[in-house]
Amino acid sequence: MEVQLSLEFLRVVEEAAIAAARTMGQGDRHRADDCLARCFRGKSAAIRDDLRQSDHRFGNNKRHHRRAVARRALGKRRITVAERRGTDNLRQGTNKTRLDRQRMIIRLRKPRCGPIGIDIGTQSLKLVQLDGARRQIVDIARHEFNATDPDERERQLVDALRRTRETHSFRGRTAVVCLSGDQLFVQNIRVPQATGDELRRIVSTEAANRAGFGGEEAEVRFVEAGDVRQGEGFRREVILLAARKAAVHKLTQLTEEAGLETAAVDVEPGALLRGYLAQFRRDEDQQRRTMIVNVGAGSTKVVIAQGASALFVKYIDIGGRQMDESVAKHFRVSLAEAASLRRNSGDRRADQRDPEVARTLLEAVRPILARLGNELAMCLRYFSVTFRGQPVEQIVLGGGEAGEQLTDWLQPRLDIPCRLSQPLRAFERCPAHGPRAGQWDVAVGLALREVN
Repeated sequence: MEVQLSLEFLRVVEEAAIAAARTMGQGDRHRADDCLARCFRGKSAAIRDDLRQSDHRFGNNKRHHRRAVARRALGKRRITVAERRGTDNLRQGTNKTRLDRQRMIIRLRKPRCGPIGIDIGTQSLKLVQLDGARRQIVDIARHEFNATDPDERERQLVDALRRTRETHSFRGRTAVVCLSGDQLFVQNIRVPQATGDELRRIVSTEAANRAGFGGEEAEVRFVEAGDVRQGEGFRREVILLAARKAAVHKLTQLTEEAGLETAAVDVEPGALLRGYLAQFRRDEDQQRRTMIVNVGAGSTKVVIAQGASALFVKYIDIGGRQMDESVAKHFRVSLAEAASLRRNSGDRRADQRDPEVARTLLEAVRPILARLGNELAMCLRYFSVTFRGQPVEQIVLGGGEAGEQLTDWLQPRLDIPCRLSQPLRAFERCPAHGPRAGQWDVAVGLALREVN
């Protein structure tokens, strides 16, 4: 009598394969998966044939027959009590329909780990991976760059990605990367109130006119921020995002050279918003309009949002590099010495800083901070005129340059409460990450992205 391989028996085989891997001393889940994969690839046909053949040793006792098949498939290992109970269910029957019992069904599990979020910054590479439920941190890593030549920088990037995968506990090869500010054109624009294909056509035309490239060589996306009043009528506020296809292809090529599979190419503003939502989950936080400010080494990213809706995005050409240059000029030292001086002073706790050094450094970077404050004030002014009624209620400050000193500088000048971003604290098993927690904002947001 022909007996089909059923779902219950596949579960028995899966449990046995995992137990076999652990019995061999390979407690890692990936080794168990490999064992299971080999079992299905090499043994599924043999299992099916064994089930279809009559076994004279057991006669019509199907329960013992299935145990024997499982033992042969897994190297004649003794079946455990749990596996035996699963096999006995075949004899007792289940609530499944006859059609389901006769089909071979392999149920795909939800991934145990999310993608590796890779933030390629101006001076450093940061990687973050979360579990499948996006609740725990699997691993994080950071690697600094010291090359200024583009070709050498790309070589260092590939080497760093390979080495990081070898020395850390990242799982799988799926990665999410993002375009940097110099690869992306971002601007809030106003277009006629249109929908569907007509709106896409209008935005594509605007992208070609404003960004200087379009058509087949451009990747154009947009976010509808809302309808705003202009004169006597209304127009639609849209956040335009455009990039050259060559830049996207180059980014995916570099990650593939490092042995990774690019599941998605994201943008920094989207990652920042995703990371913010993971930190602030209360209903009142979702209703509050917030300015997210990420001060990195090369630029400052600004996102004004209400809940999950982005309303305004802007890149400001001010960052840690300009501050280092200002300190180097003030103290007449090299750029590397200026960067080291700023890091050593800023990373210390307030009660451990030399007051004289801190005051002198603040004087050196004051012109840069003043420019940054003016740019942020103009962003707030544009937003208040465009989206009337509800003002920005708080500023969340992140990025590698975020710290208490910068918060204390901006809050009285912008007259809005400022707080530091803590992206890693939103998850369980938060590892030690140093004093500059905000530098992980983008990488965490990329790791939070859902991919197919």
